[in-house]
Amino acid sequence: MSASSENTLYPTVGQMSLDFTGDDPAAPRAVPMVDLTHEHLKEILDIWVAAGWLRSVDRAVARLMVRAVPTITPWAVLALVFASHQAGQGHVCLDLAVCLADPDNLLKMPPKDSAWAIWRQRIARADALDINQNPLRPAQFLQGVTLSDWLVVLDGCPKIIGRATGFTAYSSHEDGENESDDGATPFIRDGARLYLRRYWQQEQTVARQLRQRVQPATHLPESGLIRPILDALFPANPAVSDEPDWQKIACAVAIRHQFALITGGPGTGKTTTVVKFLILTQLLALSAGLSPKRIRLCAPTGKAAARLRQSLLSQIDTLVAPFAQVYPELRAALPDTVETVHRLIGIRPDQIQAHYHAGAPLPADVVVMDEASMIGLELMANTLAALDSETQLIMLGDKDQLASVEPGAVLGALSKAAAMHPGAYAPTTAEWIFDVTGTVVAVNPTQSPLAEATVWLRHSHRFNPASPIAKLAHDVNTGDAASALALLTAQGESPSAIRLLRDDPTRSQLRAAVLAALGPWLQLAATPWSSARSEHDSIDDWALAVFAAHQQAQVLCALRNGAYGVVGLNAWIEHLLQQAGLIAPARTPGGWYAGRPIIVTRNDAALRLANGDVGLTLPYIDPDINLDTPTPPPQLRVAFLSDATAGTGSPAVRWMSPNRLVAVETAFALTVHKAQGSEFTHSILVLPAVPNPVLTRELIYTAITRARSAFTLVVAAQDSSLNVLRQGVLRQVKQSGQLGELLQN
Repeated sequence: MSASSENTLYPTVGQMSLDFTGDDPAAPRAVPMVDLTHEHLKEILDIWVAAGWLRSVDRAVARLMVRAVPTITPWAVLALVFASHQAGQGHVCLDLAVCLADPDNLLKMPPKDSAWAIWRQRIARADALDINQNPLRPAQFLQGVTLSDWLVVLDGCPKIIGRATGFTAYSSHEDGENESDDGATPFIRDGARLYLRRYWQQEQTVARQLRQRVQPATHLPESGLIRPILDALFPANPAVSDEPDWQKIACAVAIRHQFALITGGPGTGKTTTVVKFLILTQLLALSAGLSPKRIRLCAPTGKAAARLRQSLLSQIDTLVAPFAQVYPELRAALPDTVETVHRLIGIRPDQIQAHYHAGAPLPADVVVMDEASMIGLELMANTLAALDSETQLIMLGDKDQLASVEPGAVLGALSKAAAMHPGAYAPTTAEWIFDVTGTVVAVNPTQSPLAEATVWLRHSHRFNPASPIAKLAHDVNTGDAASALALLTAQGESPSAIRLLRDDPTRSQLRAAVLAALGPWLQLAATPWSSARSEHDSIDDWALAVFAAHQQAQVLCALRNGAYGVVGLNAWIEHLLQQAGLIAPARTPGGWYAGRPIIVTRNDAALRLANGDVGLTLPYIDPDINLDTPTPPPQLRVAFLSDATAGTGSPAVRWMSPNRLVAVETAFALTVHKAQGSEFTHSILVLPAVPNPVLTRELIYTAITRARSAFTLVVAAQDSSLNVLRQGVLRQVKQSGQLGELLQN
């Protein structure tokens, strides 16, 4: 392709034009399928990129495909661009049928966010486009296109788009014959779904691996050995004697399969269940005279890993105590550490392949993965590839929380596939559950193998089902916007477990909420350990007290950008805290000051820091100096909670120089995504002033369930009708792909 023709195909913004007709400038003429040209398509793509509707990388897909196959049709290019765009939105594929039925909502175009508003203002100021005119929307662009026509167009590009039959992909050649695919095509069409090849392969691989693992184990311990242990771990509770103990059932199901899924809402005891399962596993091995099982625990983020470890250590000694006399080696056989999934299987940014893979499996007999809702398709595929076929994998998670920001909502797909008859099992499994637990469960002879390996925990130990937080979370989770709004408005601004704050133009309500939430821990952080040593024996003890105070409250945002996004809100909070005298202005070139909370934004193997780790900037004094003599002024250090093994004498806190930290951000406010896997006594969710596709039912539910005791919702002054909340509750994330279907069939 010549330079001149390329300039024609990829014009600058100044060369663009739109064909508006009629009285409504927002209703451009639909483009008939036969009339679309590369020149027109490129004009539209450039406008979409400039407007923030598409990423530059999505437009680059179009360029690459046209250069690779100059004869490719514009409508095929459009589908490939949309597939790339969907991957950027966290979807593993483009569902062509849904795209034709409701393209604007599926593609989130226009995005209705701040970037789009800013672009419209810039264009208006430059008089390049009338402010009342919008770029052509996908719904207008695709008007009149049929699925059959689109599929024919895609199948006419065999060098770029392969076809799938089962786990084998093939290319459709011009003569109509199908040949085995050599893996060279960058895209795969599977029915009415268009995939980037890598995601199709990963989805097929995960489905194949899980189908093999959900089958019952061939060699199971005698039920007579399991029942006494489970009875000791789960003593009967007369108060709930009529209800099945689903935690106990979960242990029975997990011991029966190489793969088990334990899912439930906040406080339903997922961690307690898995600790008891690990005790059961090791007791069965020790009682048989075998070596203890090699157990590894992991979570998607450093924060989630630290929380799992804390929960584990808080329970394990108590649960082991009844067995310690007969099996004194039991405690040492149980893990004390929790790793990130990336660290577990050895994924590093500078390596193409994980350290552990199919040719070099992870040395482990049991792997437990917590907070599985944050696991994307690629990480799941890499994890399964790293496990030996005999390694048990136990996944824990809340299916209703936010999914991974990476493509593929694995836990959501698995839960949906297993949810046809929750709590019912095939006759042989029901008989097994009765033999080892004494519990009668519902029977469903047609239950799928995945459902056989799934247990849904129901009873929350964190919230009373009648509590305001539990009720609000339920209303949001079920999409009952009217009930959620009624509950919030009934509570008003009076003290309660849930509270609605209607901000005003001066932000007085938000200001009061932030100062009340952050003031206590900042006052503690501002007092050096040398002044507080009468209450804390060591500087680490003092830092742990600051961390405990910090966990009492957290400000959460739905968005990253904008005045009510995490970037704008953190800057505003810093200014507010300086005015209130709670923090001093930054006194270092890097913007560091005592009391600055930070979050790590990129894995750093050298510093043993993971994306999502939270640190607190504190005044540090060397604990070895003599505090009774004049000492130099404290130095700023960032404290991180240590992941060191308990009982080794290692410090509970790691101190680092701020100069060593490069990939960090201020974290007075966090996005809900970054807060996932954490708990706070009080969570404060700040909503944007206008609706946004990012604000979904799952995001709001996740924010609410971060709270242990109190939840506050702050709405902008411009949203007096609570329309932003209403639309968010009604907007549910649509899962893409066919992982669930592959496991059901």
